[in-house]
Amino acid sequence: MNKILPRDYNEKYNQLLNQLLELQKEAIAPCPPISTFTQNCQDLQDFYQEYIFSLTGEEVPLEIVSRWRSLHTEIHRAIKLLAMDSSLLKAARSPEMQSQRQKGLGDRLSILINYCRAILS
Repeated sequence: MNKILPRDYNEKYNQLLNQLLELQKEAIAPCPPISTFTQNCQDLQDFYQEYIFSLTGEEVPLEIVSRWRSLHTEIHRAIKLLAMDSSLLKAARSPEMQSQRQKGLGDRLSILINYCRAILS
């Protein structure tokens, strides 16, 4: 899809993908500091809100706009769920629950990475 996506869209989705990949590395680390991890999740959400959410698709060619909108909507939904997952991780008290929440965040990040790669491929 990226060969005909507008250049600024490509740049923004690449930046989002890079942030997702970095966050995923933190999520799979054995014992990441939860406060740092949840702050990085918030930073990712802020980036998304400022640079990705506002994309309208008006510049996207008609032959791919439907697919782009679908993926854009799924990314939006997954980002909202990521925020909830991050809040649940922050609230988890036991190490077992933290580990479970961390795994859920890792799974959500994998989904977001796949959506970004689909947009960029």
